[in-house]
Amino acid sequence: MTAQLSANPLKWRDGDGVPLVLFNGSCKIRHIEFDRYTGAGDFVVLQDLNGKGEIILTGASDFESVRTGNVGYMTGLKIVTATLTTTGEVTVFFE
Repeated sequence: MTAQLSANPLKWRDGDGVPLVLFNGSCKIRHIEFDRYTGAGDFVVLQDLNGKGEIILTGASDFESVRTGNVGYMTGLKIVTATLTTTGEVTVFFE
């Protein structure tokens, strides 16, 4: 059984620095959202701790929240790259 993280959802805001490990261990991720960005070209790249399962979320021209579908189990999660102008927030929802 997977251990529950301390906060659901887990949030990362620009300024927390990258690369950044959000959590270690195995976890079932429901979906990931990217919002509060200021440029349509802003993006964030996430991977599991083994460097696999790359997830790329790119800002939309209408500045609406961008989200993944159901992600599933991952062994840890890290933000590899984030190109944000001034703000941006990644929210990870898990079970």
